[in-house]
Amino acid sequence: MTSSFNYQRFCRLARWTWAIDRPYTRKSFLAALSCIVVIFQIPNFFWLMTSSDVERDFPVIFASFWFLAAIVISGGMMFYSFKDHRDGFRELHLLPASNLEKFILRYLMTVLVQLAICLIAFLISDVLQYLVGWLTGREPLTWVISDIIRDWGNVHRAVNDYQTTAPENSYNASGFAMLSIILWLHTFLLLGCNFFRSIKFSWAFGILAALLIFLFLIAVVPADVIKFFTHDQPLLLAAILVVLSIANVILAYRLFCRRLHIARFINWF
Repeated sequence: MTSSFNYQRFCRLARWTWAIDRPYTRKSFLAALSCIVVIFQIPNFFWLMTSSDVERDFPVIFASFWFLAAIVISGGMMFYSFKDHRDGFRELHLLPASNLEKFILRYLMTVLVQLAICLIAFLISDVLQYLVGWLTGREPLTWVISDIIRDWGNVHRAVNDYQTTAPENSYNASGFAMLSIILWLHTFLLLGCNFFRSIKFSWAFGILAALLIFLFLIAVVPADVIKFFTHDQPLLLAAILVVLSIANVILAYRLFCRRLHIARFINWF
């Protein structure tokens, strides 16, 4: 039963996991909501202090990068809701479900719940900032979500100036490369949280390892090769990163199966 999948058993496991993770989910939601509400009220604060709207774009930039960061970091928070490392994995090991079902559910609960928390907190904060702006008479009064939709192309240009030096089709290809980089970082942190024993800092170790890999590649790989993949053939870079992402998920699952029985700092041979 270690690699089998049964839908009814998976649903029972999901109900049990949701009941156990509910307190952690509630705390995460309140923390995210508090942070986003404060950030979204910055334009209203400046309007009351100076009657200017110079900080109107700040919530748009913050929300965009917050959502991207949530996608990346959520991969390394697969076991973050465990109150205790040993007890959490002991209970997970004793559950009447296959390792595949446990792995899929822990991943989906982490990613979907974290993204849902960010989205709901974002919508509530947007309503609150609009209501406060209306009560204080701020002008122009807009929804943050409408500003994000309107300025999404500007956000892309802020992180990638490729459009000014390449044709439009190459710019679209570079966009796929950027998405594949985000996907690889997400799966790399998923691999890291199954590789390191630490729960609270596994995502931090994963980010540190990813930075070291990037620095190593920049220092070792010739500049012409980097330019070939990032400037001339971004689709090839995207394809390579997608393959590496799939390999990260497969290796993360194999390490997950071993982690239920490992008590060392790193989950390795």
